[in-house]
Amino acid sequence: MYCNDNFTCAFVTRVDRSVALLRLPKGDEIELALDEGVVEAEDATAPIHEVEMELDPITSTSSRLTCWRPCL
Repeated sequence: MYCNDNFTCAFVTRVDRSVALLRLPKGDEIELALDEGVVEAEDATAPIHEVEMELDPITSTSSRLTCWRPCL
């Protein structure tokens, strides 16, 4: 696995990202991103599955942000 003539890569990531913009009733906007892919290294691979939610501070009408973590 080679990056170019001068460097050898330790690993490579291949990720596809899907993005959706969610608008809440009060006008807040949340960007929802889903990443799916794989990390590849020599003889090993590992899957990537990530969900990211980001509240836009410019469009947010909330006076405070509430953090939460779902139970997995």
